[in-house]
Amino acid sequence: MSDNNNNNTKTTTAVNRSLSDLHTPTWLALLSSNIIVRTIFFHPINLAIARKRVSQESKPPSLVEMIKLAYHGNNHNLKNKNNNINLGVGGIRGSYRGVGAAMFCNVLGEVSFLWTLETLKESFLQNNKNNSENNNNNNNMYEGNSVLTALGAMAGDAVALITVTPFVIVANRQMTAQYGLTKENHYKNVSQTFRQVWQTYQNNNNNNVKNKIKSGLRGLYQGTSAGLLRIPSSGVWWYSYSKTKELLYEVSAPFLAEKNRMGKNIKNNNNNENQNLNIFQRSLLSSTDNPILNAAAGTVASVLTTLLFNPLQVIQVRQQTLATSYFDTLIKHSNKNKSLFYKMYASSFQKTVVVARDIAEKEGLKSFFKGVTANVSVAVADGIIFSLLFEFTKLGSDVSVLKEYFS
Repeated sequence: MSDNNNNNTKTTTAVNRSLSDLHTPTWLALLSSNIIVRTIFFHPINLAIARKRVSQESKPPSLVEMIKLAYHGNNHNLKNKNNNINLGVGGIRGSYRGVGAAMFCNVLGEVSFLWTLETLKESFLQNNKNNSENNNNNNNMYEGNSVLTALGAMAGDAVALITVTPFVIVANRQMTAQYGLTKENHYKNVSQTFRQVWQTYQNNNNNNVKNKIKSGLRGLYQGTSAGLLRIPSSGVWWYSYSKTKELLYEVSAPFLAEKNRMGKNIKNNNNNENQNLNIFQRSLLSSTDNPILNAAAGTVASVLTTLLFNPLQVIQVRQQTLATSYFDTLIKHSNKNKSLFYKMYASSFQKTVVVARDIAEKEGLKSFFKGVTANVSVAVADGIIFSLLFEFTKLGSDVSVLKEYFS
C-alpha cells in the first residue's frame, strides 16, 4: 500500500501518536523485548565503563582492553599487573557479570519512565482535543506541546529514579566487585548484594526497628542527590527531540508528498513489479513515520543535551573516583568562609557545589568539557538507536496499524 493511501486512513503519526492509540499489552511486550535485547548487546561495554570509573590506575586500560580483560578473566596479561583486580573466570560469564540485575532495572526503569511520560502526554492531548472541539478548531497533525513532553519526561525520570535506584546500586556493585577502588567488595548474587547494600549504614548496637528501616533505605538510595541533578537533562532531551521532530516532519511534508506522487505515477505507468518500492524504501519516504527524520531528531537532542550537561558529568566522575579526604578539605574550606551562597544550597549537594567551584578556580571553565567529543559520539549513537526503537515499538502497537495488517 502506498504512503498516500496510508495517509487517507491513518490519523496517527510519529508526532501525535499517544497512549490511547496503542494496544497496551503489545506496546509493553515490544518495549520490554527491545530493552532486553539492548541490555544484552551493550552489557559488556557498560561493564567496562563501570570498571573504568573505579580504576586506580592513573591511565586505566582503554574501553576495548577492558572488554577483553573481562572475557579473559584472571588469565589476563596486563603490562602493569597489580593486586587490585579479580576478574573471575572470564568468558561469557565474566563479560556478563551483573547482567541479571542490570536487565531487571533497565526494564523496570524504562517502562516506568515511558509509561509516566506517555500518560501525562495523553492527559494533555485529551484536554487539547476538547478545547479544539469547543472552539471549532481543526487539529493540526503536527500540533504538540514540547514543554509538556519535557515535564512528563522529568516526572518519568523521577518515578524511574525512585523505582530502580536500589537495583542500579546492586548491578553496579556486582559489575565492579573486586576491582580497583572496590576491591574489598566480594562478588555475590543479587539477593546477597541487596542485603549488603541494605546493611551499609546499619548500626549493630541499635535495635530500634524504625532506625534500622531508615538506615536500610539510606543504603538503598545512596547517590540519589546526583540522580536528581540529572533529571533536567531528560527534560532537555525530550523537549529538543519532540520539537525537532515536529519541525522536521512539517518542513519535509511537501517534499515527501511530491516524492510519493512521483512514485505512484511510476508504479501506475509501469507494470514491472521490480519498480515497486519495498517496505523499507517506503518508510524512507513516509510523511508519518520516517526513520530518517526520527533519527535526525534524536541526533539533535543528544548533541544539545550532552553539550549542556557535560559539566555535570565531569563533576559526577570526580565524585565517584576521588578520595573522601579531597571532599572533606573542600567542604571544610567552604565552612570557614560561611558565605551566603554556601548557606543557600542544601547540604546534600555540598559535594557537587564545592567540586564545581574547585574545578572553575584551579583548572578553568574549559575543564568542564573534558571528554565532550567522546560523550557526544556515544550519546548520538545511543540517541539514534533509542529514537528508532522507541518509535518502532509505538508504530508496531498502534491499533490502526494492527487492524490494517491483521484484520
